[in-house]
Amino acid sequence: MPTQSKSRQWALNGVTIIISLAITLIAIEGAARAFVTFIKPNIMILDDSLGWTHRRSASRTYQVEGHAAHVETNELGLRGPIYRDASNKRRVLVLGDSFVDAFEVSNEELFTAILDGLRSDLEVVNAGVGGFGTVQQRLRLEELAPIVRPELVLLMVYPNDLTDNVMPFYGGIGPRPYLHDSFQERPITWDPFDPLLLPVPGKRWLHRHSIAAYLIRNRIWLPLREPVIGPYVVNYRNLVPIDTKWRALEYVLDQFSGDYELVIAALPKKASLIDQDREFTSQLESVATKNGLRFLPLDTVLEPYHFYEQDIHWNTLGHEAVANYLAEVL
Repeated sequence: MPTQSKSRQWALNGVTIIISLAITLIAIEGAARAFVTFIKPNIMILDDSLGWTHRRSASRTYQVEGHAAHVETNELGLRGPIYRDASNKRRVLVLGDSFVDAFEVSNEELFTAILDGLRSDLEVVNAGVGGFGTVQQRLRLEELAPIVRPELVLLMVYPNDLTDNVMPFYGGIGPRPYLHDSFQERPITWDPFDPLLLPVPGKRWLHRHSIAAYLIRNRIWLPLREPVIGPYVVNYRNLVPIDTKWRALEYVLDQFSGDYELVIAALPKKASLIDQDREFTSQLESVATKNGLRFLPLDTVLEPYHFYEQDIHWNTLGHEAVANYLAEVL
C-alpha cells in the first residue's frame, strides 16, 4: 500500500508539472502574440510557396536613424495602391527586395508612390519584399500578374540577389525556393535550415506557428550561437562560384514570360558609388542585353548622400532621385 501511494503521488506530481508547464508555455505564447500585435507588429510572415511575404492590411512605424517610417500594407500585402480594373494608363509592376518594399520610408515617400504621382499616364504597383531573390520575385509575379495585369514589369536587381537565387534559406527568416544544381528550381526544403532552428522537438512546426519560438530564436538563440551559425551561413553563401550565380540569374530571367515588357534596373551599393566601382552594373547590363531586355543603370542618378549613414538603404532623397529618373525614362 505505501508503494502504491507513492506511485500515485509521483504520477500526480508529474501531471501537475506537465499542466504547469503547458500553462506557462501558453502564457508565454500569448504574451508574444500580444507583443507583435500591439507593440511591434510583425509585417513579415512565413509563406509555404514563397518562403515569406508581407502580412495583409498591416501597419507599423519604424525608426531609421531618426526618421519615422510609417509602413502600411494593403489587402494583398503590397505597399501602396492596387490597380485591378482596366485602364487607359500603362500599368507598371515593380519587383525587388528590401530596396523596393523600403521599410525605411513611409508609404508616401516610396519611389513608386512618387513616380505614380509624377506620371499621370502610369499606374505603379509596388510588389517588393525584403530578402527576396529573383527566383522568389518571379514566383510573386506569377501570383500577381492575373490580378494586376501589368504592361511593364520593372525588375530591380541588387548584388546580393545573385546569392539569394541559389541560397535555400534566409538566416533571419526561414527557407525559400531556390535554384539547385543544373539550375533546377527547387521548392522550399527545411533540411538546410534545420541547424538554425531551436533544438527542441517539433522545431519546424514551432517556427511556422509559434510567435514565442520565433522571437526566442531570433533574439536569443541565434545571437548566442553566432560563432557556430555564422560560419555555417557564410559557407552556404560561398558554395556556388560567382560565375555560376550569374548564369543562374540568366536562367531565371528566361523564365519570365507574359504579356508585359520586362525592364531590368541595377541597384548599386553605396560603397560601389564611393569607390566608383561599376563592375556589377556592367555585368548586369551585359546579361540584360544578352536576353534582349531594356536596362536602367541607377548608379547614374544615385549618390552616396541618397543612402542612410548606417542603414544600407535609400533615404527620402534617394527615393526622390530614383522616382524622378524613372519618370523620365519609363
